[in-house]
Amino acid sequence: MQQSEPSVPGSSSDWHPKSAPLFHTWKEKNDAPIKYTVSIEIALPREEVVQLLADPAHLPKWLRGLVLHEPLSGEHGQLGTKSRVVMQMGQRKIEGTETITRREPADLREIQQTSVVHFDREIVGEGMWSAVRDRLTEASPETTLWESENEYRFSGLLMKLVGLLMPGAFRKQSQQHMQDFKAFAEQGKDVREATN
Repeated sequence: MQQSEPSVPGSSSDWHPKSAPLFHTWKEKNDAPIKYTVSIEIALPREEVVQLLADPAHLPKWLRGLVLHEPLSGEHGQLGTKSRVVMQMGQRKIEGTETITRREPADLREIQQTSVVHFDREIVGEGMWSAVRDRLTEASPETTLWESENEYRFSGLLMKLVGLLMPGAFRKQSQQHMQDFKAFAEQGKDVREATN
């Protein structure tokens, strides 16, 4: 029985740069999703917070950078609804399709005191997939805790580089949206007035 000699980079036609350990380390790090959770307390009863979040007319008042949010199929905010979303980020417009994947309870008018309100969605855009899982709980009769789990996955070299080089930017943006909503809900502040 003949033994084969160990493969040495550059000496065999079987060797490929993608088999090198450094490539695998970079690829694994670059293909890893960005995951984080952010939260904020809002000094309003949960029912009021949920109604403000669910009303599409209020989105431009607190969702900084929103250019367009229009249902393609279904009714805004309802389970299974697909919407076209366009956001302005600096000099760049980013477009994606949002799908509501969970809304519990379905009727937001009569929420039991001990229940958790769930509102989940996925957004798919060029080179990016994200999932947002929001939970709203009653911290006290007059205070709502909003927790948001976020996950981003990237494809395409440009978006993978963005995810690799600027992972903190996604968390920072999520926190900014929550702070903007809090200012809108508690004080009536409109982000469009602050940016114009």
